[in-house]
Amino acid sequence: VFEHVLAAGAGEDSDGKLMEGEVIDNIASFFFAAFDTTSSTAAMALNHLATHPEIQEELSESLHGVDISSLSTHEIGQLPFLNAVVNEVNRFTPTAAAYVRTAKEDVEIGGYRIAKGANVNLDWSCASQFPENWSGPSTTDFADFNPHRWLDSKPHKLAFNPFGF
Repeated sequence: VFEHVLAAGAGEDSDGKLMEGEVIDNIASFFFAAFDTTSSTAAMALNHLATHPEIQEELSESLHGVDISSLSTHEIGQLPFLNAVVNEVNRFTPTAAAYVRTAKEDVEIGGYRIAKGANVNLDWSCASQFPENWSGPSTTDFADFNPHRWLDSKPHKLAFNPFGF
């Protein structure tokens, strides 16, 4: 990843290239943001499991006999309830609930005019609370911690974006 960031800043001209400060900012973000979001998400997951013992028990049963330490990223992706719990932790207590984007052109959204160059705060944690942004049967009770919703329902791709990419 760092190689690609550095390559994006390489070259004589700045046309389409990252400036030196942007390269430094991106590398610092990788170091500091990854540490903070990982530890915060792990702490929130432990909190939710401690306060929802029935979910903790179900997760434990779903992982019984699985040696997680030897699994590849792809294999971990094949553990539906573990992924449902992680997704619900990120939906319910996000580490990055919103992020700022800069409008690249004048646009109107929902009757609001946004001028080119304006900063817009995108609050995806709020978007994940609206039933109309979900498809499937589990589209209610968004005020409750419920990993099961992820087993039969999915949010719109812009309503769940825990790391703001």
